[in-house]
Amino acid sequence: MPRVRSSFAELINAWLKDPAGTRAKWNGPVLVQRLTTAGSDKDDGGPTRAAFVMSRPEASEARVHLIAKSGKPNAFPMGVTIGRVGGNDIELDDNSISRFHAWLQQDERTKAWALTDAESKNGTWVAGAELAPRQRVPLTDQTEIRLGNVFLTFLLPASLWALVLANPLAKP
Repeated sequence: MPRVRSSFAELINAWLKDPAGTRAKWNGPVLVQRLTTAGSDKDDGGPTRAAFVMSRPEASEARVHLIAKSGKPNAFPMGVTIGRVGGNDIELDDNSISRFHAWLQQDERTKAWALTDAESKNGTWVAGAELAPRQRVPLTDQTEIRLGNVFLTFLLPASLWALVLANPLAKP
């Protein structure tokens, strides 16, 4: 499957043009990325408490990444890789992201998703708790994630579509 990434506004526009086709293309869980990074409102570069809170993404300030293998070969076939370089399934272009930062895996039996830190340089946090290297943490719908200075929210498809439909731009 080719890499599926879009701005939130592009996703809304695609939905307005072809609701059924867009839902079919975006049929799995996603990571919604705020474009604001940690420390953007502090002089010392450290994150503020407010920076950890994921607000509803505005159409102009969020990216949406479908959690799926990109179709490009990489050395990690067991999960969906996240990192700074193009060989990852989800590429996050930010200097605080390691070349291979973390990976997502779905349990075949339960279908539940988990995130594992890949010994990243700038850390991984799930629901505000920092992960140890190689620590695996289960994800639930709307879990907040921080990779380096990048803030993401894990959403299951129902929550993604609720978010899209709640946005004023999604009204025809």
